[in-house]
Amino acid sequence: MSRFAGARRARWIALALTGGLWLVLLAVGLETWARWQARQEERLAREIENRLYAESEWTARDQAVAREVLGAWPDTDADLRAWRDLLNLPPADSRWKKRADTFGEAFLFLDAAGRVADRILPDPAGSSLPAGWLERFTPGVVITDILPADWADDAAAASRSAAAGHQIREYPVPIQENSPPEVLQFVWMPAPPEVAFSILCVIRPSIWKELWIAFRPNVHHQDIMDFQSNSLGWRDGEVLLPRPPDVFRVVCVGGSTTAEGPHNALTYPNLLERRLRGAFPKIDVVNAGIFAILSFGEARRAPDYLALDPSLILHYNFVNDVPYVLDRAESAESFLSPRRLLRRLARHSIWVRRNLDLWVLPAETDLITGLQDTFANMDVLRREAGRRGVPVVFCSFARPGWENLPDSEKAFFNRRILNMIWGPRLTMRAYCRLVDLYNRELRRRCVEWDAPFLDIAPLLAGGAERFTDICHMRVWAMEDKARVIADRLAPIIAGSANGAPGPQPASLL
Repeated sequence: MSRFAGARRARWIALALTGGLWLVLLAVGLETWARWQARQEERLAREIENRLYAESEWTARDQAVAREVLGAWPDTDADLRAWRDLLNLPPADSRWKKRADTFGEAFLFLDAAGRVADRILPDPAGSSLPAGWLERFTPGVVITDILPADWADDAAAASRSAAAGHQIREYPVPIQENSPPEVLQFVWMPAPPEVAFSILCVIRPSIWKELWIAFRPNVHHQDIMDFQSNSLGWRDGEVLLPRPPDVFRVVCVGGSTTAEGPHNALTYPNLLERRLRGAFPKIDVVNAGIFAILSFGEARRAPDYLALDPSLILHYNFVNDVPYVLDRAESAESFLSPRRLLRRLARHSIWVRRNLDLWVLPAETDLITGLQDTFANMDVLRREAGRRGVPVVFCSFARPGWENLPDSEKAFFNRRILNMIWGPRLTMRAYCRLVDLYNRELRRRCVEWDAPFLDIAPLLAGGAERFTDICHMRVWAMEDKARVIADRLAPIIAGSANGAPGPQPASLL
């Protein structure tokens, strides 16, 4: 090799090393800048969180709806207050036992290590708690040793966190061999320093019969909301069966965005009923929403919805399917897709997550593939209902109006989604892109299915004044959602009530 060629090669190596060094410095600089921005946004997000339930204008609107419907704001935490009042009493005080027997609750008094120091169990004759299983919580036993291994770590973390405030968990517990587990609620509360125990653990029947699938019938809890289930296990009043022939019954199917509300009367299905009753005195709207239910669960529960003898089924749900849509979309990608590499980088790089988020999201064609299972499950519900002559009306899914939000509210919603179990996989902007795609594809599917589609999402966009997180709404916003749906559902109901065979095919309202 000539001296000239060697020198030229050395220069290229030097340039490459220098360029590489500058790229590393650029990457470090961008990441440092992104992390500084993230800290600033964290501060902005916390400011919105502090205002969320303290902003007088927002809370006043919620209070106004509650007064109109109930006369006052509901008592949502009566159970927690009752337990806190007892915490000042020693376990030997008769009021503990009276509460246990009256409400069918078990009380475990724990030391700082989570060991049972004392206990009060309810009279088995008046409680649905498994008496034999409760007997295992003898003094000296560590509570996590009795729980199934799947939940022991979480229970230990909840017990440790109780010092900062009460913790509520729902655990499926296998009681009998070859029988479905029984879902029980565990509540950890810190004890005042003057009593002889450190933590109170309350065990009582959960609102769940099957976790994330079905509510337990005839439950009334007031811990984070005033929740009551009827004898059929729905969050509503009793349903008259068979349906009287002059009653038009709408069954609302969905997840927490259907079941949510501080009181049964303040859920959107009940507010929808109030809205429709002026025009249709014989209207009956049933809240068949189930917190966290997936489209698969809705398809599985189709016979239960139809057992309510509906005239029409109204569907509003999507958010719970998001991680499964992403799973299938990512598995549909080419092995050499650059998006796979970006997703790996996004796990470690805030800059990549913040700035290349729409490239971290699978491509649109793969996302449409990811939506196939969701639409297939929705089609199961539609076809099952169709065999009974019951139309299913599908609603587009509402989201915050990301494009028009100030930076502080964008930071708030990004923090909200990041704190979800699957949140690190998406930014709020990417989530909005996915919801929009779902709504577009749902419209197309409804044309194929000859099913009614209510495009309500554009009318419900907003910021923190309307949404408390990426999908759940304030009470006044749920009332507004009921108004928007009522305005578009009324012509369909009127057509059916006048003897028409049902909604017009593929009516895009």
